[in-house]
Amino acid sequence: MLKVLEKFWLAIALISFFYGIYESIASSFMDGLLVFGITLISTFVYILRRSQRIRMEKNKLNKSQGI
Repeated sequence: MLKVLEKFWLAIALISFFYGIYESIASSFMDGLLVFGITLISTFVYILRRSQRIRMEKNKLNKSQGI
């Protein structure tokens, strides 16, 4: 389940990044700035989810080995 959420947040980050570039070119940079904020937030959540998944997998591996 966490891998799906990881991919979701990565997709949101990429889509919002490219839309921010489009919005900056089509309108102005200030209009695209909000979209770039969404890119930063979704990138942060992606990194958070990824580190959480890695930590959980490592913890599960340690428990299965009896450590």
